[in-house]
Amino acid sequence: MRLGDSGRVHTKEMLMRLKLARSISAVVVSIVVVGTSIAGDAVQSGLKVGESVNAFQVDDITGPNKGTSLCYR
Repeated sequence: MRLGDSGRVHTKEMLMRLKLARSISAVVVSIVVVGTSIAGDAVQSGLKVGESVNAFQVDDITGPNKGTSLCYR
């Protein structure tokens, strides 16, 4: 920060810093807006109402089937 004879920051320098801060803010906002618009549809997970679950394998670690692979449906 440059100081003038009176110890204050020059008015022109203050205006330049303000313009730079506004420009940087505008760039950041633009990046966020463009990024969210390009992102596409929202991610949907899970089953839809009425869909059935496919079979899947599970390794049993407890009980009488301990150490075996089971098919759940």
